[in-house]
Amino acid sequence: MRKSLEKTITGPYRDIAREQIKQEEENITQKEQEELDGVLNWHLKNVAEERSQDKIGKKHLLKTENIQKRVFDIQKRKQEAVKWLEEERQRLNDPEYRPNKPAGSRGVLLEDGQYFVISDGKRNPITWGEIITDYELGIKYYLDPDSVPKALRKKYAFEEVKRELNDLLDEQIYLDEQSRGIAGISHPTHFKQLIIERGVKDKRVEEGFVAEIMVSNFLEKLLIDSGVDFELVRTDVYEDIVHKIDFAIRRKKHYRGIKIEDQQDEENSEKSKLGIQFTITSQSLNLAKKKKQIAQVKATMAEEIELDDIVLVNIKLKELGEIYNQWHNSGRSSGGPDKLWDMETKKEIAQGVFQGLMTQEEIEEIKSNIK
Repeated sequence: MRKSLEKTITGPYRDIAREQIKQEEENITQKEQEELDGVLNWHLKNVAEERSQDKIGKKHLLKTENIQKRVFDIQKRKQEAVKWLEEERQRLNDPEYRPNKPAGSRGVLLEDGQYFVISDGKRNPITWGEIITDYELGIKYYLDPDSVPKALRKKYAFEEVKRELNDLLDEQIYLDEQSRGIAGISHPTHFKQLIIERGVKDKRVEEGFVAEIMVSNFLEKLLIDSGVDFELVRTDVYEDIVHKIDFAIRRKKHYRGIKIEDQQDEENSEKSKLGIQFTITSQSLNLAKKKKQIAQVKATMAEEIELDDIVLVNIKLKELGEIYNQWHNSGRSSGGPDKLWDMETKKEIAQGVFQGLMTQEEIEEIKSNIK
């Protein structure tokens, strides 16, 4: 995201949202509410004036304020989600606690080290990586409190909220770009929800988006289930559109929080965090354009992005729309549509993305876990 948006939502918007939530629980007086609203409106006006100076002019100031109010409202939803997570993790400490099963969620139990998803009265094996990444496909799970350990149920609650926060951040970025008069970023969560609900309708427009979901899900669950020292990091919509990064792969032992703290030995040329731009294009002109865009981003990367490098991975995946729709129309089975890829395709993706970040020995270890 832009630094100016990050400063806004992690500063005044977050602080005011926290205070609003706190005061709502304490039944504040009308006067206290008016004072808090006054502080919020002051910040909204300041941010709107800053955004309006870019391109759209002073006459759009009120419209910009209204858009920023929506950005703030989303920030409040994010704070409420974080608050729920903190409380849920406390509730899960109680061995008698039995959370309600959310509508539409699929039950999961653990027996002898193997997870099983319960669907239509049948038990099918499922991996932890599939349980975590299926959220991106609109599939949620209810972990059986009698068989799944508390620590794992806390981990799943954390992963759900983390991914929800990522989606909400993308909405904030989309709205903030609107408030600047910039139309280059489409509404990410709306587009994603359409494909989840109805499948792929326009292959020309939607196959690239589906490829990104399928490839990132496949790689993330492969890394999780392999137990290796790497993880997939999903990028926000601004990084995707502006910096041309679909996702990143990083070596976990070389960072704390966000920034890399440890430095590798001079003899070890492996990178710690690699940004990936994934494309399925077979047209040489489009490929050349993408390479040029990445070269331009890399020229300023040191100032804006905490990555060692950005690479373009081109794999000509075929019939993505058909594969996704086959999975979608046959009941949206747990594990996602990438399970329909053949073994050769899966290994080609893993090799193409991981080379340059891992040793070949590490890549072969991961590939040996592909099923």
